[in-house]
Amino acid sequence: MLLIKGDKIKALEVVERGLDLSPSNRTLREYLINLGGQEKELGKNGAAELVLLGDQFNRNGDYLAAQAQFKAAYDLDPTNAIIPFKAAKSLWELNQAREAHLWLDKAIKIDRKMLSAYALKADYYSQKYNFVEAHRVLSEASRSSPNNFDILKAQAQVEFRKNNLKGSALFAEKAMRLYDSDVELLTMLADINISIVLNSPSRTEEEQERNRKAMELAKKYSGKAVDLEPGWPEAQLTFARFILAEQNATRSENYLKELIRNFPYSIDYRLGLAAFYESQEQFKQAIEIYKQVGNSDEKNKMAQLGLARSYHALNEYDKAKKHYLEAAVLDPSDVEPLFATGQLELDSATGAKAELTIRKALSKFKTVKEINPNYPRVSYYLARCFFELGLFTEAIDSIKDEKVKNPNLADPYLLAAEIFEKKGQYKDCAAEYSQALKLRSNSADLFIKTASCYRKSESMDIAQDMVDMAVSRERGYPGIYKEQGYINEKMGKPKEAKKSFELYLELSPNALDRKEIQSKISELER
Repeated sequence: MLLIKGDKIKALEVVERGLDLSPSNRTLREYLINLGGQEKELGKNGAAELVLLGDQFNRNGDYLAAQAQFKAAYDLDPTNAIIPFKAAKSLWELNQAREAHLWLDKAIKIDRKMLSAYALKADYYSQKYNFVEAHRVLSEASRSSPNNFDILKAQAQVEFRKNNLKGSALFAEKAMRLYDSDVELLTMLADINISIVLNSPSRTEEEQERNRKAMELAKKYSGKAVDLEPGWPEAQLTFARFILAEQNATRSENYLKELIRNFPYSIDYRLGLAAFYESQEQFKQAIEIYKQVGNSDEKNKMAQLGLARSYHALNEYDKAKKHYLEAAVLDPSDVEPLFATGQLELDSATGAKAELTIRKALSKFKTVKEINPNYPRVSYYLARCFFELGLFTEAIDSIKDEKVKNPNLADPYLLAAEIFEKKGQYKDCAAEYSQALKLRSNSADLFIKTASCYRKSESMDIAQDMVDMAVSRERGYPGIYKEQGYINEKMGKPKEAKKSFELYLELSPNALDRKEIQSKISELER
């Protein structure tokens, strides 16, 4: 408002006051630069010139030069918390995670009330899935300022990365009540509501109403973020995701292509289009765009990972492995490429060399766990390797670890159920499947697997209940009628069993167990 009136001097004073309250606010920092202002207390011993030079290198993407300038400025003025804070941000961009944390610790030591440093430290921890440390840092910060905007926003980000959408939305809405024009927060809120729509069922009227409200909020927040800062890529990419969720893939694709035409030198929009193609399983188109990005920026880790994932999806394992390794070289601190290479080897383990390939995958997952024990699903994949090698005790131990770290993940319970079934421990098998159903209750196949274990453990009433629930979700699923046949046979109802088995073969004429079921029908006829 002051700028519209032409009062630049007063506008600069307001901006500086805003940065006192929220030092990491992106919009305020841009105003400060545009108005020719300087961050406070940077004039000591010539440190200001080095900091301004570092800022310039940062804006140009030269983070190596930027961190060198900030470190030199810190040597001249070790009492200013903003300098190590800036150094940490540049070091993080260079994938030097450990050193970035050390410089943030320096900033906090200088100024215990610099809440933006706590927020950034928590952000960095959560990016590496170390949610325990992220919560510890934020708890420490919130004790001195429980309703600080930066801390609330950071808490929302941590919960979002944990896939706790409800908790993330609560923290984000609290932050919104303090300041409703932060573009990063608006974009996060839009992403939260888009995720609610995409990841939640809409069977009942209540679920449909919840998703409708979430879509309205996604539209409101993403639209406002774009209006406030149309040049920020993440806001535009989130709006494209909203279009995909609300309308259709074609409109979202066209929106992304229009962004590329308007901003031809921005890599972010090309990566966004490639990610869109990946999400639509158009992997050849995704590879084409990722290659364009890789050709213009050989050190772009996102392009290398995108190429690796796309080739992996197309079962081109050698090419996928090549790009995973290139991504690993670009960022040795990131275990994702190593983890993904292990997944690739596990997926491709067939034939005479299957055991050797599985052991290679096992070695990689063990290394991932040593480097980052908090990495999601690493214990689950260790369990899968142990399972494939017949090491059931080790597999169960790894599954227990995964359950502790990711209690809302259904896959560990499913794998445990499969192990117990192979061992003939049908009560334990049924218990594991029942737990998985609490997390993934929309699968008719899962209800049938649960029914099978209950039947084998002689719990016929519960087995029948499971079959009935499967029918209510997907009446045409063939496995329902095979399991119903076994239940009917076990309960001494041969005619009903024969009828169920016949219906199974009618719905699944090319079933792999067709001969076995035909023999069962003949036996029931006799």
